Amino acid sequence: MTQSKKVQFQIRKQDVTIELSDRRKGVYWSYPDTLLTAGPFKNESTAIEDAKLYSTYGTTSKSLLKVGNVYPKPSKYIGGYNGRK
Repeated sequence: MTQSKKVQFQIRKQDVTIELSDRRKGVYWSYPDTLLTAGPFKNESTAIEDAKLYSTYGTTSKSLLKVGNVYPKPSKYIGGYNGRK
């Protein structure tokens, strides 16, 4: 059986609560009452930092978080049906 504990932190002036689960392969984090889990991480502090990054930007992809990268990408509406004018 896994042990879990709740951690709360603040992102953009809003409180965010996550659950940390210590399992055989490492530490996983998830939002309460969801099926999504992220991990494994070597320790709790790494899992918490990943949760903060995901809660702030909605991704942990290094290519999307690069300085100067536009994320999310703006939509390109050409007009008409299937790009036809």
